Amino acid sequence: MSILSSELAGEVAVVTGSAQGIGEAIARKFALHGARVALADIQFEKAQAVAAGITAMGGTAQAFPVDISSPGSLTALRESVRAAFGPVSLLVNNAAVIPFQEFLSLTWDDWDRAIRNNLSGTFYCSRIFLDDMLEIGRGNIIIMSSVNGLRAQTGLSAYNVTKAGLMMLAQTMAMELAQKNIRVNAIAPGDIATQVIENVNDQDQALRNIPLRRWGKPDEVAETALFLASGRSAYTTGSVIACDGGLAAQLYP
Repeated sequence: MSILSSELAGEVAVVTGSAQGIGEAIARKFALHGARVALADIQFEKAQAVAAGITAMGGTAQAFPVDISSPGSLTALRESVRAAFGPVSLLVNNAAVIPFQEFLSLTWDDWDRAIRNNLSGTFYCSRIFLDDMLEIGRGNIIIMSSVNGLRAQTGLSAYNVTKAGLMMLAQTMAMELAQKNIRVNAIAPGDIATQVIENVNDQDQALRNIPLRRWGKPDEVAETALFLASGRSAYTTGSVIACDGGLAAQLYP
């Protein structure tokens, strides 16, 4: 498969957590629409394999190791991406951890790890790459939140809190950066057919809870990200777009 369009031509994109799942789908989508894509992931070898696949399809991609909970690691990532592709104009904050623990079983370390990676990591990454965007006079940041930031789910208190916080981070950043020609939006996926579905105990019941009665596809979330990354959403900032099969719209499943 060759490049599908030049819609993102001229964009240098960083996608965190892109070695698998939604991040992988977004990286592929962006590359096949003309962006030069940096796949940033702590799972470096898996990210390398994804980058090789993108290159084989005609896209431009390179993998970079990163720990988003470490500002030092993110600073090194920025320097490496600049050396490879130039300043970053498009950032997708997708990397996250999901501690599956009931509230009374949640340890201090579980809580701190979720906050450090999901919430602080997104802040660190955004702030570090904003310097590139301020330098070139434009930019676009997409933050991956979740339906869990809109509706509580038992056994995921730390994750729920971080995803709700990411929505407010996206909206506050959008307000403060609008005059800098930088847009910031969030996506709230629902139950997407990734490795996370393996942790769902009763999959039949979970499917019945979704109005569309099926799992979402990573590529469907990637299409939402493509819309936000492109000029088609030029007047959209500070928004949270659900991609959840109607899950968050209902009062009772």
